[in-house]
Amino acid sequence: MKLAGSLLLLAACAPPTTPNQPVAPLPDDTASPGSAAVGSGSAVAKAPVVWPRYPVIPPIAASQPTGDPIAVPSPVAKVGALEHRTYTGRFEEHYDHDANTRFQLTKRDFELAIKTLAVTKGQPTQLEVTAHKANEWVALADAPTTTPRQDMELLQGTYQVSATEVTRGAVQVEGREQEELAGMFAEELAGGEPMVEYMRAKKLRLGEVVALTEAEKKKFGADDTAPGQYAVALVAADAKTVTYALEIDAVQKPGGTMTIDIRAHGTITFDRATGARILQHNQTHKVEHSEGAIDDSFSEETIAIKR
Repeated sequence: MKLAGSLLLLAACAPPTTPNQPVAPLPDDTASPGSAAVGSGSAVAKAPVVWPRYPVIPPIAASQPTGDPIAVPSPVAKVGALEHRTYTGRFEEHYDHDANTRFQLTKRDFELAIKTLAVTKGQPTQLEVTAHKANEWVALADAPTTTPRQDMELLQGTYQVSATEVTRGAVQVEGREQEELAGMFAEELAGGEPMVEYMRAKKLRLGEVVALTEAEKKKFGADDTAPGQYAVALVAADAKTVTYALEIDAVQKPGGTMTIDIRAHGTITFDRATGARILQHNQTHKVEHSEGAIDDSFSEETIAIKR
């Protein structure tokens, strides 16, 4: 979803749409799991698929600011700095067009050890990334299922990652490994993630909710094709941490008869003393309507960072 790539803080691990590796073909429509065939002979029909309900994404509470504005410093990267990141994610898709249906469930689980190798003007420009765990599990069918059709390890060993390339030793890495690591780190290593930097610099009072300006929305990827409500809030603070939230409720009209309903909520928690990001959680519910087809998807991701 290009609209919300930066707005939803999902640059680290965007929700997948289809597996990048070959998987077994979908089962025949007349014998799908979870559906009952009726009729006889060549006239066979399926019972309607009953899709699971997605979690409800709650709205940000009304603005009720208290106390003084809170400022979060920008962290200064240092060569040799170490951190541990865990990523857990889930993507589910329900597709329905006439009698054709499709179900996808993807789960992802990463544990990465990260060392800063190079710094320019206080920003990291090269990292050493060691994968202790990097798994993706995919279920595909024409009705809800938890039977995996693909279960694979996405990363193995230690990589050197910059904004423009991924290497293992002196060998340049391509394919899925490069795609995963670039998706996680390229924006960060190219000068910082825009929405993360925006939240650090946004001085809000606890409980305060403000709408993004048109200029801010365009800066983070939204345009005139997606009118709606875009708001940022300071939702929690204590002596050690501060948490900001971003909310989107919009309808995108990219052209033709297609419309995309978008409901999203993301939070990011910073260390108040250093400005370091320590926790991030994102949820996105997207429904595409086009020529009688409905593509309904939900993604969720949590990133935890320890230093």
